[in-house]
Amino acid sequence: KHTLEKKNNGEHNLFFRSQLTIAKELFVLRNAGNTRTHSEGSMVGSLEFCVGALKTRFILVLGHTKCGAVHGATKAFLAGKTTENRGLGNALDFLLQELSGVAKHAASELGPEATADEIAAHAVKVNVFHTMNFLLKYSSHIRDQVRLGELEIHGGIYHLETGRVEFLGRSPAQHVLISAKGVLPPSLEHKFKETALLLGALGA
Repeated sequence: KHTLEKKNNGEHNLFFRSQLTIAKELFVLRNAGNTRTHSEGSMVGSLEFCVGALKTRFILVLGHTKCGAVHGATKAFLAGKTTENRGLGNALDFLLQELSGVAKHAASELGPEATADEIAAHAVKVNVFHTMNFLLKYSSHIRDQVRLGELEIHGGIYHLETGRVEFLGRSPAQHVLISAKGVLPPSLEHKFKETALLLGALGA
């Protein structure tokens, strides 16, 4: 059986590169901050391939402490520099746009007395659950396998300071999400709408 691990990319790898590695029984997908702004279709598709073709029974969504992407998004959120306020200018803006919601959620859970470092640290955990929920919401195949008991999705945080992994278990929202009707990932839905508009303009 193959175990699939989806992890956010540390600074020792290229920041915006999605890296696919197959090593023995691990099928590893990496990207910055566990984001899916540009690669959500391919990332979800790769996960579905592993679950379907390789019969993966366990997915681990693994974040890590001192994540530069999450920390940067937290600083931008606290400074009021969200992409909603200043527009989308480059790839980094798209990355921060997705993670700003995670930072906002983390800040609301900790309260107004929390420091920026505390919010960023908590945002790593929030982001892990956010990614797990994304998979359950946007992949009918993964969602069905979880519902049937053929697949487990758990979260974890790799602590750079000690080398230990803190396992978080299942998403608290899993029981709700596996019963819901799924939809396309946002970027793919946008592409389908663009294609439909183009075909309509061409009279197809």
